[in-house]
Amino acid sequence: MHSDSCGSGSGSTPHTCSSKNHDYQKDQKDRKQEGVRAPMDKMRKTLFASATIVVVLVVGLWGVDLQGTLAVGDLTDAHIGKTVCVDGEVKTGTLCLTDNGSTVTFTMTDGYNDVNVSYSEHQPVNLQNEMPVTVTGTMLPDRTIEAHRLLSECPSKYETENTTLNTTLKSIQ
Repeated sequence: MHSDSCGSGSGSTPHTCSSKNHDYQKDQKDRKQEGVRAPMDKMRKTLFASATIVVVLVVGLWGVDLQGTLAVGDLTDAHIGKTVCVDGEVKTGTLCLTDNGSTVTFTMTDGYNDVNVSYSEHQPVNLQNEMPVTVTGTMLPDRTIEAHRLLSECPSKYETENTTLNTTLKSIQ
């Protein structure tokens, strides 16, 4: 007697399976031979792809300041000793070279509030009065930003006679 489930026969009767179960096993064997993967493999692929995306996002955003930039007026004593990214303009008449030309200092303003900036990295040749800038650096206790990154906009937008950093510095010396 055959049953609908796979089982062992009594005594010396060999192991038998119903045709329905036998067809399923044959179908699984055929799939493996044809390279068709079981649903578990699809789930593993999805998990692997998801994990890869998460790793790429974490690595890509490593070190990125997700808090955004601040305006000069947003700076408070709570920012002292911390890295800040600040937007503003170079205040007219404040560009100055110090330390034998290795450091640029200027006052950054938002029109209402000011903060002093000291920048000793690669000297920006296009820095001008009233030019929009973004600085990233550490705010010191004297409320000066010691910048390690300075971004300025295209100088042609703001270029007027005798306003470039080089011209200003020549007039100082």
